[in-house]
Amino acid sequence: MSHINQGQRCGEAADILTKYQIISNKLKKRFLRKPNVTEASDQFCTLAIECEQKELWQYAGLCYLAAARCHGTLKNTSSEINLLMKAGRQFLTAEKKNNDIGCPSPGQENMLAAVSCFGHSSLRCSNQMGFNTLSAGLAIELAISLGANSAGIQQLRKSIDTFPTLKAISTLTSYYIEQGDYIAALNVLNEFVEFVKAYINIGVRGNYNVILRRCEITRVLLLLILQPSPKRLAPSLVQVLEKYAWVEEGTNNGLDMSEDELLLLQSLDGEVRVYKAMTDNWRTIFVTGGAGYIGSHCIVELLERGYDVVAIDNFANSVVEGEGDSAALKRVEQITGKKVTFYNCDLIDKDSLEEVFNKHKIDCVIHFAAIKAVGESMQVPLHYYKNNIIGAINLLEVMKAAGCFQLVFSSSCTVYGEPNELPITEEHPTGNITNVYGRTKYFIEEMLKDISRAEKSWNIISLRYFNPVGAHPSGLIGEDPTKPFTNLMPFIAQVALRHKPELTIFGGDYPTKDGTGIRDYIHVMDLASGHVAALNALHKQHVRLKIYNLGTGKGVSVLELIKTFEKVTGTTVPYVIKDKREGDIVSMFANTDLAEKELGWKTKHNVERMCEDFWRWQKKNPHGYRVPIKNGIHHVNNTT
Repeated sequence: MSHINQGQRCGEAADILTKYQIISNKLKKRFLRKPNVTEASDQFCTLAIECEQKELWQYAGLCYLAAARCHGTLKNTSSEINLLMKAGRQFLTAEKKNNDIGCPSPGQENMLAAVSCFGHSSLRCSNQMGFNTLSAGLAIELAISLGANSAGIQQLRKSIDTFPTLKAISTLTSYYIEQGDYIAALNVLNEFVEFVKAYINIGVRGNYNVILRRCEITRVLLLLILQPSPKRLAPSLVQVLEKYAWVEEGTNNGLDMSEDELLLLQSLDGEVRVYKAMTDNWRTIFVTGGAGYIGSHCIVELLERGYDVVAIDNFANSVVEGEGDSAALKRVEQITGKKVTFYNCDLIDKDSLEEVFNKHKIDCVIHFAAIKAVGESMQVPLHYYKNNIIGAINLLEVMKAAGCFQLVFSSSCTVYGEPNELPITEEHPTGNITNVYGRTKYFIEEMLKDISRAEKSWNIISLRYFNPVGAHPSGLIGEDPTKPFTNLMPFIAQVALRHKPELTIFGGDYPTKDGTGIRDYIHVMDLASGHVAALNALHKQHVRLKIYNLGTGKGVSVLELIKTFEKVTGTTVPYVIKDKREGDIVSMFANTDLAEKELGWKTKHNVERMCEDFWRWQKKNPHGYRVPIKNGIHHVNNTT
């Protein structure tokens, strides 16, 4: 029976070839008569359909190809493209059928014919407006038939270059994975993610968020396979790990995932977190306001803990040396024997900020930079809102673009306003604030709450600290106000040095033990160690947003601080008491139990040590980082 069928098919093939030859002969030029190309094309198509019905796929392909050539002669490009596609598909079917019965065509002639047909069709598409999607689709179709080999990959690359689609990207990724080339697969997805993000940003309609999520999840899986070293991990990939490393049980973390995707990530959650921890070998900390009082002391602590520091400052609250260098940070380098990378940069200048981030791989940011004079803030509120709030927004946007979501924010106890109860816990209400400076800190905290809710990648600790005093024990760095004094300790020291005649105490009839206001004074080096403790907490876990008080938990009155200073230094500090100022708060001191419990942090220095260290700094540097004016010029004091 099989012999009869085989003989029948041979006869049918011979019959088809005869008909094909007859039609072809009609196309030959004859004396005084042009060939009827349209008629010949129709006849080739009719013959192709007959071949399909008889399952003579290769012959059907030849007939459609002949018809396509006819339309090419007639300059009918659309029909030519359509017929080339049909021819290619017939050749692909012929190749598949032959392979299915174990009789591949000699030299893969059918596959080569299909490649040629699709190639010519794609070439015609490239010359036609609006045909790019069709061309890309043809390349995908051919690639799927070719399989996971170099030829198939080449066609998929061609498709993506013509018109990127999820089908092409996912197929190319799977081909690379099938070949074991996971790096190439990851690179393909990285390229495509940028393409999808661009479409989302310009508002193109489509399921691009779904496509983006699928690409990101696949990238997470590839990273788990590859586990590249932290130095080789691009910021965008760190961002993806951060995004999907915290899929909590029973929730999709607001990522709008399908149930299957959620279950997959939850099953891998531990592995993702372990690998993320491996990549988080933090080295470089970015410090804003690094040349200032608290910033410079914190940088000492960071350098001594082995971190690299990139610092910026605009010298609004600090002393500039030479051509834009920081006097304080020069001293920091003396103390630690380590280099600080410094840029004279203002957070308001977003372009300059981006340039700094582009030069370094930043692991975490500590944000000190702000203008901070309470009295001045009431006189020029717009200046404070612009500098502190717009500066913070610029910083957050640049961080996000760089894939850096780790932030320690320098907040303030001023967000509490007049306390309802003492000591003040982190649960105390905020917002009832008496000055513009405090409101800027409050607004930034509210902004951080909003972004940490909306974007799960953010990992933020806000430190509300009370009244920093003291100086580094070396006496090389300390507080050097560049504006009229607003902090108590520098004023006390200047009076003790007789640079000022007396200290003014505002308010002597408060309901306190000696009638003067009470504050929680904290040594600046304890404050610095608190920031490093917060840094360590962010490194160990994803907290989204946590808030901690930093203080000693002990209230000290103004008169108590003066008397302690006099006792420790052996000086006298004359003072006068005047009427209290409107808006001044009677008493503030912190409950720091939460920081001690969760950060493992507590203060080490008492008030005596605060006075001792500040006096050492002030005696060594009676004019701060500057010497008295000579010829109308402040000279930086480099005395060590």
